[in-house]
Amino acid sequence: MQRLFGELKAHDHLATAAQPVVEEYEPRLLYSADVAPQGLALPSAPTVVEQRFLDANGEYFATTEQTTAQQVELLIVDGSVSGFESLLENLSEDGRRIEVLILDPNLDGIDQISAALAGRQDIDALHIVSHGSSGEIRLGSTLLDSAALSARGNELSGWGSALTESADILIYGCDVASDASGVAFV
Repeated sequence: MQRLFGELKAHDHLATAAQPVVEEYEPRLLYSADVAPQGLALPSAPTVVEQRFLDANGEYFATTEQTTAQQVELLIVDGSVSGFESLLENLSEDGRRIEVLILDPNLDGIDQISAALAGRQDIDALHIVSHGSSGEIRLGSTLLDSAALSARGNELSGWGSALTESADILIYGCDVASDASGVAFV
């Protein structure tokens, strides 16, 4: 105890107030598990990831290096969403390149998104911020619900060619999946 907290004086009535002594136990190497450590990768440069593999005894038996391209995401915001400017001001890229598309509320939103995705193949995530209710979202002047999904399915499936194999489509809208019909829609 003395080694950790120093020598306690007899008149110290609160032993917890003693200052700890900090000393090095042994040298350590710290490897980050973060694929792209913040501040180390330039936004436009690819990231080199090194993986080291350990055997059952904790000995290294292989090392690989991979170069990863910067992740490209498309944020689609319905122009009728109030306060979306604040969302854009606080947008944090964190090593990703985020492109923004503001949908004109007076035009067909599916057509606007299709035009933005035409000829693309590099989108890792598609974020859609819109007004919603159970089983539907608003995209510009278009109400996208189960009926619209069926009617315009070929057009919507064309979006897939703009997405990478592991891409995600994320929908942000109030109450979209609030009941069973909404869950089926999503």
